[in-house]
Amino acid sequence: MDRQLEEALAHGPDPLHLAEVFGLSEKTAIRYANSALALLERDLESGLGDQWNRGYR
Repeated sequence: MDRQLEEALAHGPDPLHLAEVFGLSEKTAIRYANSALALLERDLESGLGDQWNRGYR
């Protein structure tokens, strides 16, 4: 897993945060945030979301 996606999973899928921390373009930051959100939603649906949900709030 790359660092940007790991950051989005750890701190929530916030494209502004990702853009500031990594100097990403708006489009790239949004793409990473969307990928993280999809992974978080998948984990919630499968019952594994509690571990990510605690870090996101």
